[in-house]
Amino acid sequence: MLLDICGSYRNKWRIKFNPYKTKVVNFGTQLFKSVFHLNGSELEEANQLEYLGFIIDSNLDLNTQA
Repeated sequence: MLLDICGSYRNKWRIKFNPYKTKVVNFGTQLFKSVFHLNGSELEEANQLEYLGFIIDSNLDLNTQA
């Protein structure tokens, strides 16, 4: 799983990820009801998030861009 890879990378390079700034977006039509954890903290699920000024939503729809 990608979070496990991130955890290994974090441990190797001694990087701290902030679970309170990290969100999970479920892409596509198939919805997975899983709980994701990072550093032992549950990650918040979101329908969309903003990254580098771009809004990314679960449908990968660019109509939400301002």
